[in-house]
Amino acid sequence: MAFRNLPAGNSYPARYCPITDHSTRIYCSPLARTIKRFIRAISLGAVLLISACQTVRYEYTAPETDAGKQCVVQCASVRELCRHNANQRAQTDKILCEKRLETNYLVCMKKAKDDTDRQKECDKKRGQCFDHLNYQTCDEEYNQCFSNCGGIVNKIIENK
Repeated sequence: MAFRNLPAGNSYPARYCPITDHSTRIYCSPLARTIKRFIRAISLGAVLLISACQTVRYEYTAPETDAGKQCVVQCASVRELCRHNANQRAQTDKILCEKRLETNYLVCMKKAKDDTDRQKECDKKRGQCFDHLNYQTCDEEYNQCFSNCGGIVNKIIENK
């Protein structure tokens, strides 16, 4: 489909216009595109907020046999080892991130030399690193192990 020449200014053909009926030849402004992006951002934020209001917890019913109880103790020690490894991974990832940011900062400052405006831009782009702990795999493996030992795991999802 060929589009005719657009008028001067910031107008777009209808197929790029997020608010109008796309089958029409109505032109829309950048404001309409901004409104559409804003609505999408609000919708995404609402979805994230709703999902963040849920917590998951587990209730455990121990196995009745002594062998089952001993099995659960082994599951717990494997879970602790898994969590320790997850902590180590998170710390290593954070250290690598910090080194990468520092290297990028030094390269930026070297390019900036005596230009104070560019140096300020380097400072703004410096960023931060966080350690992202993730025990989900450890907990899933523990729950499976606990069940294999004869125990019962109940998953409870609570809405706040």
